[in-house]
Amino acid sequence: MMNRFGRTVLALGLVGAALAGCGAATAAERTAFYAGSEYYSWREYDAAGARILEESGPRYFMGISDTKEMAPQWEMAFDMRVYGAHVNYDGQTNSIPPQPLTTYTDYHGLNAELKVIGFLNGEFAPHRWGILGALGVDAWQRDINSKLTVAGYTETYHIGYGRLGLAYVSDNSWRLEGGIKYPFSTDESVGLSVVGYDNAQLAPTPAASTFISAQFQLDWRWRIIGYYDSFRFDKSPVKTLTSGGIPAGTVWQPKIEQDRYGLGFSYRF
Repeated sequence: MMNRFGRTVLALGLVGAALAGCGAATAAERTAFYAGSEYYSWREYDAAGARILEESGPRYFMGISDTKEMAPQWEMAFDMRVYGAHVNYDGQTNSIPPQPLTTYTDYHGLNAELKVIGFLNGEFAPHRWGILGALGVDAWQRDINSKLTVAGYTETYHIGYGRLGLAYVSDNSWRLEGGIKYPFSTDESVGLSVVGYDNAQLAPTPAASTFISAQFQLDWRWRIIGYYDSFRFDKSPVKTLTSGGIPAGTVWQPKIEQDRYGLGFSYRF
């Protein structure tokens, strides 16, 4: 039976295929492949606000985007990317008292997003401004590696989010976007069976974050792209931790700050 991550990938692929099939009714269409690298940082904090772990290092991504001019004042884009990394983990054990721990964390995931821009001035204006709205899903696995006598485990996240902001397009090949991002749906599966407990389902509490991106058209086919993106989650509700169905304590996801600074190139078909 297909797991939740597989169902998410399939659903996002079907959305992209449906959008691609609408091309005959649009005025113009641009499809591009892109790839690059980003500096990634994941930090967790305890109830007092002290940082208890940080993961950081480069992540790599590749994806495809399909942009359609639906009318002179409207633009719609579907974007799908995959990403992966092997980053440094600097944190602590769950023992009492906790002990410092350094290891590595492996990431792999998929992001898909549908974005619409409504421009506020004419299509032939040298500087166009618009309102940006987007809905997306980000699904990833975070695999904390085992080290010596300390057992790691895997967390799987499925995050539904929205973005709202401004877009600017100039006639000299610049495109800028920025605004607020909010994760309206959060689901975290924690694979605690490897450390002697039952697996747990958590729901990190959503919090707002920011994003900004810039693209510069080098020629008709090539663009350079740069961006800052982020997620913010407050502490999740506390759940009962069980072992073989028997209560064995409590479990929760601490407050999270995730930041990504990316650079890449896009090739237009």
